Amino acid sequence: MRELKPRRPLVAILLAAHIPGLGQMYNGELLMGALLVIGASAGLAGLFQLGILQGIKGLVWGSLLLTVFYAYQIVDAGIGASRRFDFILKQYNHWHYYAAYTLCFLLCSVFVYPPLAIQNNPIQVFKIQSQSMAPVLLKGDHILADTHAFRKNDPKRWDVILFADPKKPDRTLLKRVVGLPGETLEIRLRNLIINGKPVADAHAQYRAPLPSNRNELKTESFGPVIIPDGKFFVMGDNRDSSKDSRHFGMVEGNAISARAWLVLFSWDTSRVGIPIQ
Repeated sequence: MRELKPRRPLVAILLAAHIPGLGQMYNGELLMGALLVIGASAGLAGLFQLGILQGIKGLVWGSLLLTVFYAYQIVDAGIGASRRFDFILKQYNHWHYYAAYTLCFLLCSVFVYPPLAIQNNPIQVFKIQSQSMAPVLLKGDHILADTHAFRKNDPKRWDVILFADPKKPDRTLLKRVVGLPGETLEIRLRNLIINGKPVADAHAQYRAPLPSNRNELKTESFGPVIIPDGKFFVMGDNRDSSKDSRHFGMVEGNAISARAWLVLFSWDTSRVGIPIQ
């Protein structure tokens, strides 16, 4: 006669909190536990892949759904254990099988889930390589960028974007959108002119005052140029130290990969966590 051994709710809860699905396995519901884990993982990956969970909001909702699943399987394990007074031990109700399940879950967590998460995760890390966006972004800063930001919407003026270098497509640059498709843009003695009208540019930074020499003044103006459809005019905030659309031309819309979101790391710790505007 097989041994009867009631399930203890506290043990089931602790096991489920330790490894999702392990509490169900303890309760004799191995298939249920496996389906919960696989279903939740596949469901979230599918929602990201279909574009339902996009951008920053998608990441927040995805995290919330994952938290709900984690809490649900813990509660389910506790309730399931409380109902099993006359429980006949299954073959897999042994620490060897618990250890094997835990090992499989951990291996998937290391080798399977991270690549899927990276592939579907809209948030990527980018390191600032120059001072062209100072003082908003400094060389050596690490930022988070939203790769899904422009899937449905085009960049707006003043967005800080990441894009492929028009001269070296394998390199990623980061600048601010200043001119939009179809506009006529001109810089007249450091003043931004869009379609013949002055536009306040609070982001522009110049280290030196306007030169008095007439020949040197020529370098403080640019254009006018007409921005073609599907292209954007970008500049670095640190105008004296930025190679941008004034040098390499317009940026193709399909070359834009992400929008800068916030500062993840900086040697100036007071700037960590600040949204990039």
